[in-house]
Amino acid sequence: EEKFPERHMHYLSTGEEMRRIAKQSSFTAKLSNEAMENGKLQPMFFSVYVWAKYLMEHMDGNDLVIFDGVPRRKQEAKILDS
Repeated sequence: EEKFPERHMHYLSTGEEMRRIAKQSSFTAKLSNEAMENGKLQPMFFSVYVWAKYLMEHMDGNDLVIFDGVPRRKQEAKILDS
């Protein structure tokens, strides 16, 4: 029995992904840009969306993931932990 089986490691730069999405012409991009321009945190739903989208598209069930730049709110930590 292998004690530490090989697992794929993922790295998600949340800020980089948010900036990529913010370049689009959507309502979420507009909210994101307003937050950035005013030095505020991104809307919480945006963080959750970025994480969920990444997990659904890339994770294989036994993979490891590093989320860079999060969480920034206590509630985000609870959501990410769940």
